[in-house]
Amino acid sequence: MTQFHYPELGNLVGLIGLLLLLLLWRNLHKLPARLVDTNNKIMKESAFAFLPISAGSLVMLVHMGKEIPVFLIVMCLSTLIPLWVYAKMAKRWL
Repeated sequence: MTQFHYPELGNLVGLIGLLLLLLLWRNLHKLPARLVDTNNKIMKESAFAFLPISAGSLVMLVHMGKEIPVFLIVMCLSTLIPLWVYAKMAKRWL
């Protein structure tokens, strides 16, 4: 992505590439049981990753003033939509 002058999109493009690779692999072969088990374990334990994010957002809320509603909308949409999509994918494909 640095060659395209958008280095900040590197992680996103990498994750999308990994998702496409896994979808292709799933269509050609069966997913290994250890991958499914690891995914389930990571999803259960990833709830703790949201604790520092929540603390940081509370600190930001104190300093934002009248921009709070826009911030809350963006935060909810950027958190809930990806989690909802991932849950739908996991329910359907795993």
